[in-house]
Amino acid sequence: MDARWPHAFPVALIIGAVALANALYLSGTVDPNPLYQQSGLATRLQPGWLPGLDTIDPNAGFNSQALGRRAVLEWLRGRVPWWNAYEGIGAPLAGGMNSAALFPLVALMGFPSGQVTFFAVLETVAGIATYLLLLRLSVSRAPALAGGIAFALNGTFAWFRYVASNPIAFLPLLLLGVERACEAADRERRSGFGLVAVALALSLYAGFPETAFLDGLLAVTWVIARAASLRGASRTRFLAKVAGGGVTGVLLAAPIVVPFLDYLVYADIGGHTGAFANVHLQTEALPMLLLPYVYGPIFGFTAYDRTSTLTSVWSNVGGYLTTSVATLALIGMLGRRLRPLRVGLVLWIAVALGKTYGITAATLLLNLVPGVSVTAFYRYVWLSLTMAVVVLASLGFEDIVIAVAVGLAALVTAAFRIGAIPELARLVGAPHRHAWALASTAWAGALVVAVGTAALLLRGGLRTALITSLVMLDATTLLIVPELSAPRAATLDVAPVTFLRSHVGTSRFYTLGPIQPNYGSYFGIASINVNDTPIPRAWSSYIVDKLDPGAVPLIFTGTRPQDPRTRPAAAEAFLEHLVSYQEVAVKYVVAPAGFTFPPVSESLRLVFSDAVATIFELPHPRPYFEASVGECTLEPAGRERVRTSCPRAFTLVRRELFMPGWKAFADGETLRVEKGGELFQAVEIPAGTHVVRYRYVPPYFGAMLLAFASGVLVLVFAEARHRRTLAAL
Repeated sequence: MDARWPHAFPVALIIGAVALANALYLSGTVDPNPLYQQSGLATRLQPGWLPGLDTIDPNAGFNSQALGRRAVLEWLRGRVPWWNAYEGIGAPLAGGMNSAALFPLVALMGFPSGQVTFFAVLETVAGIATYLLLLRLSVSRAPALAGGIAFALNGTFAWFRYVASNPIAFLPLLLLGVERACEAADRERRSGFGLVAVALALSLYAGFPETAFLDGLLAVTWVIARAASLRGASRTRFLAKVAGGGVTGVLLAAPIVVPFLDYLVYADIGGHTGAFANVHLQTEALPMLLLPYVYGPIFGFTAYDRTSTLTSVWSNVGGYLTTSVATLALIGMLGRRLRPLRVGLVLWIAVALGKTYGITAATLLLNLVPGVSVTAFYRYVWLSLTMAVVVLASLGFEDIVIAVAVGLAALVTAAFRIGAIPELARLVGAPHRHAWALASTAWAGALVVAVGTAALLLRGGLRTALITSLVMLDATTLLIVPELSAPRAATLDVAPVTFLRSHVGTSRFYTLGPIQPNYGSYFGIASINVNDTPIPRAWSSYIVDKLDPGAVPLIFTGTRPQDPRTRPAAAEAFLEHLVSYQEVAVKYVVAPAGFTFPPVSESLRLVFSDAVATIFELPHPRPYFEASVGECTLEPAGRERVRTSCPRAFTLVRRELFMPGWKAFADGETLRVEKGGELFQAVEIPAGTHVVRYRYVPPYFGAMLLAFASGVLVLVFAEARHRRTLAAL
């Protein structure tokens, strides 16, 4: 290997492993485009080779794809994507976080297959960063490579292909920054916190603060463990560097953190007010920790489970561990080198698993940590849990003990007996259910035996090479399984979209099925439906009070999966509250093909019908712009510009959600935007002819830019000082 490029071959192997694991997606053999499965516009869908789905969360479509594309389209219009006019009656876009609007890689969402490339890039970055982190811990190259690939192809990436996965790549980068700070402190260097700052900022820009926060808890555990290995002034310097990196990272992330925190003041955040504090995975989920497909493909057999237990398991679990890595991690627990770090990682794994599976002591302990009780810990802790296991596993290459492999085999067997067997017995009629369970157990057992045998019988490079290959094979195989459930082909019927684009204007539509939320944002047609967290609290209250008392505001989809009547229930609510729908400028209602309303709804006029959707026009939708006096003339030019002509002063109502940050301009002057009624914006317009323009900028914009600039200056200054120090040496 060329000494100038010492990491070229391992990095190429990581890239190759990611490409191989995603080959079915990258080659177009199967197409995981969420448009086919979530938009409600697919026709002639050819399912994958396996039943079920390729991801456990439909937010791959509703959030990552739909809102991510909206952010890209706003950038292409030359506008920072602060606001989304196409969701509900308007809502912050960047501040809502789920669009990852300010994350550089979101640009890939503008391409038809951009989501596949997006996650392949994240997996690659995660793998390379983990490899470099392990090298920094003095792990030899082959174990570091195995750890990098294992983390690049981890269970969260395999099952989550939406915004919750975005911060994954930056956890190893953050820990690498901590290690650099530790080394700099020990050697009395002035630098050492820049990578901490950059990694933390990227984790926040990536768009899912819940994952970033739980990753941060592992980072704090890591810092405490590494501080324990230092003495005196070195420890103080280390903690100061990490703290400086943390503060600088938050400053760098101010353009996303400030809008997010401001939005929370006005937002409905659902169960994130503390309802998740004591929620955990049920016993049936335990086997999936090491046997991810013991119950078959993702959601593949849920239709056969009359108790809906399996549906609940798939809906709440957040990842898995490969048995090869888990075996090595158990071995890694016993080593002496870096003992404080190993102890810290073991403690984190223990309490994280304890809270995830409902161990009272672990739950009580972690709920004492500020912020933990408002997170869905059981679902989003898997990333930090996997990182801890991967690091221990890489260290475990150094300390082989065969007894631990036997212990893991016993654990797999016990978990299978406790959770899987009773659940399998309920899946009466599910095809090959026992074959999946047997294959999962056999695969896990074979990997445990193979790793243990290699550890016991082989020595040196041969042992390392074989174990590395087993880890790579394990991670790659398990990640490929969901791809086999992705559609092989599909056709989209965009005729309903074309109709609405031509006719809706500045009005809105409501859907009872086709063009699911948030695909109005994707296509650029305003839909009052939402499937998002957070959403504006004012809009949440209006949904329940004025539109559909039976709806869950955060998933205001026009359907009710929990209601056996489903669409009829939502349709009845629509008819009962028709005036309120028209009040928020709804002009059309979109229903499934062939859908008809009862005779009492004769005021609804059928205007479009095809094989996917039926569209009805409402009789009296209120206009998006409305004057308080009748003799005024309004000529809208989009949603943010209107020409007014009136012989006297009047109030201009704009049916867009009122939130602090909106400003209006006319004749070079700034007009005060006030709240008009319970939801909308109102501006006092003087007599005469004026062109009124609207613009939304998050509150505290000036302070936000100042904070960001300060973070940049700190980084530049630190880098310059570091270079001077190196030159002096």
